[in-house]
This record gives sequence, structure tokens and C-alpha cells, in this order.
Amino acid sequence: MLGKLMKYDLRSGIRTFSLIWIGLALLGAINGLTIRFVLAGDTQSGLVSFVFGVLPMILLVALYVAMGIFVLVFIIDRFYKGLLGNEGYLMFTLPVTSTAHIASKALTSMIFSVASAIVALLSGVLLMAVLTPLNFSDVAQAFQEAGRYLRVNPLPAGTGWVVAEFIVYTLIAAAVSILQIYTAISIGHLAKKNRGWFALLAYVGISIAFSIIMNGCMSLLQSDAFPNVLLNWEFCLDDTGWHVQGVGMMASTIGIGIGLELLKGTGFFFATRAILSKRLNLE
Repeated sequence: MLGKLMKYDLRSGIRTFSLIWIGLALLGAINGLTIRFVLAGDTQSGLVSFVFGVLPMILLVALYVAMGIFVLVFIIDRFYKGLLGNEGYLMFTLPVTSTAHIASKALTSMIFSVASAIVALLSGVLLMAVLTPLNFSDVAQAFQEAGRYLRVNPLPAGTGWVVAEFIVYTLIAAAVSILQIYTAISIGHLAKKNRGWFALLAYVGISIAFSIIMNGCMSLLQSDAFPNVLLNWEFCLDDTGWHVQGVGMMASTIGIGIGLELLKGTGFFFATRAILSKRLNLE
């Protein structure tokens, strides 16, 4: 049933994001060509240099910003319209729990958030590939050289674990941010009018509350020597190899961060579920 709930939102998202994803890829390639043209010195005109070298980059950055806004609007729109708007009447007649509804919206939002980030990264890679074309043999040789170097100078134990933890933390933090938006929208929906403004105030209030709590915790921890040692880590590379200090401590720090994000996410999830289950008002 979860897959069926996600199916409609996925179709809607693909229609929304496909054009902007294609636009990012095209602008990435165009920027690579135009920048290469300007760097080649084929023109001395300032206007031509602006049109070919600066304007496409401005458009690319604008499209990056637009995609970020599209992601935020999609997250808000699909949750509000799908569960609290006109579509909510149909959704809550289905034999599905509020938990499944929230999970489907959150998973769909995560899919498009991660996909958009990957497309943004690939557009940058495409820009560089067009700007400085490389043949496959050069790329293969570069990977072989990197592999040989790592065999001679292996990464310190635990580095891979830190990287994996950081990726997990990033994904969890993104999911928690989405759940915070859902909670704020649900709280705002409890108002009889001006629900959008109340939702915004709820989001700001939640953010300020957690900021005060975290700042207070950090102020308490700074008086202790352990957190100072915990945060004192270093990662660098020179002619003698890798130099890493505090890998285990860094892993512990990220692990604590993951735990805190999970606690926040759990609170947001159950708060949203409670409102949808017990205080829902679709009038």
C-alpha cells in the first residue's frame, strides 16, 4: 500500500522536476562550451565575453536556486494538498493509517531531494567535462594512479566509517527537516484561519526552540575538557602521507549527531501523526 500511495506523488514530481533537471544538464554543457570559448581568447569584445562567459553561468546558478525552491514547494505542496487539502478527503477514506500517509510523503520528498542534489552535482561534472574534455584512457589511468597511491599510503583505520556516518547523518538530517515542515504545517492547520502564517510561525518557533536548546547544551559542554578533545580532529595530506587525528572521536561526534537527529525526527513524526489522527479538520 505504501508503494501505491507514493505512486501518484512520484508521477507528479517527475512532471515537475524533469524539465528543470534537463535544463540543468543542458546549461551545464552550454556553460562548459561558452567558458572554453571565452578562455580560448577567440573574442576581445566585453559584451560578447559577458554573453558567452557570464550570462550562462548566471542562468545556471539561477536554475540551481530555482530547483531548491521547487524542492521546498514540492515538499509543502504534496503534504498540504495531499493530506490537508481537497485530496485529503479521498486519502483518509482509504484503509491506510496516518503513519503510512506520513511515510509516503516523506519518502517521496526524500527521493526528489536526493535526486535533485545528484542532478546538480552531475551538471557540474558535465560542465567540467565539456570545459576540459578527457578521454577514457586518461580517466582510467587517473583511477589506477589513485589506487596505487592508496595501496602505498592507505587511509587510516576508521576513515571509511566516518565517511559512511557522515552520509547517513546527512540523509537523516534531510529527512528530519522534512518532518519538521510537516509538523509545522499540521500545527498551523489547527488554526481556524490564516493557517499558512500559523504554520510559518510554528516552523520558526520550533527552529528557535531547538537552537536555544543546542546552544545551551554546547555552552555546558564547553566547560568540560572532553568535548574540546572530541572536537579537536585533523585530516590532511602531505608528501609523507595521510595525517589524521581523532578519527574515533569524530566518529563518536557524528554518531551522537545521528542519535540527536533521530530523537528530533521521532518527535516530529509522532507529533504530526497525533494531529492527523486526532485533531484533523479538513473543513
